[in-house]
Amino acid sequence: KKKMGDFFSTSIVNNKGRMVDLCEVLVLRDKILLLCSAERIDTLVRTFDKHLFPLDKVAISNVSEELSAYVFIGRKSHGFLSNYFNQSILNTVVEDETVTFAMKNY
Repeated sequence: KKKMGDFFSTSIVNNKGRMVDLCEVLVLRDKILLLCSAERIDTLVRTFDKHLFPLDKVAISNVSEELSAYVFIGRKSHGFLSNYFNQSILNTVVEDETVTFAMKNY
């Protein structure tokens, strides 16, 4: 089971098994953030909406206007983010020496 802070890659395929997009997934407290190719956002939202069952209580929305994603690389990345961005960071994931985070746009 995935827990808050987990960050992983996944591929989205069509009904014939052909790859539609390679996405990054960030598990937040009460949401899952799917980072995908900008040109495929509308297609993916429509595809997910088509396959959702109403009683699943799942909502899909495009938040690309509200969020930006950044990747910082290096041993001091986490310290820089902690000092510079403070409360603006929604989530950080530390993998080896890479820190990935999503931040609200202002």
